Amino acid sequence: MSNFILLCGPTGVDKTTLGDFLVEAELKRQAEAMSANPGYIPAIRIEAPAWRA
Repeated sequence: MSNFILLCGPTGVDKTTLGDFLVEAELKRQAEAMSANPGYIPAIRIEAPAWRA
C-alpha cells in the first residue's frame, strides 16, 4: 500500500519545513524496519521548482 502527501501553497508558508519534519518522523518511526531490510525506503521527499510565467 502506498500513501502520498502533497504539500502546496504560496511561498513562505513553511511547506519545506513541514515536508522535512514528516520525512524525518517517518524515518525514525521505521528505523527498525530499515535495519532489517536495507532496501526499504519508507519516505522520500521530492521538491518541484516554482513555476514562473
